[in-house]
Amino acid sequence: MVYKFTSIFLFYLYNQLFKERSIVFQGKDIGIKRLKIHGTKVLLRYFPLGDFIFVEQNPFKRSKHARKARKGKKIAWLINRKKNQYVARVTKDKVFRKEKFG
Repeated sequence: MVYKFTSIFLFYLYNQLFKERSIVFQGKDIGIKRLKIHGTKVLLRYFPLGDFIFVEQNPFKRSKHARKARKGKKIAWLINRKKNQYVARVTKDKVFRKEKFG
């Protein structure tokens, strides 16, 4: 199945994720899930979206985005689970598509 993740839809996901609200995807109500980070007590919020996952930034990674998350910036990622690839990064006011930062 081909999914179209428009910037408007990605901002919708972002806002719902950080407001801890459910979403509607393909006609189904999807609640926020929690992903436990191995070796920590951290639970990351995410939405399962078929072959994709929309997940908040792990603040314990060693990256510039993790440093920003530790400082309070809200960052989320759209990831293709089959390919294990980032598709987009979403911040409060911008969507970065993979081809622009890959």
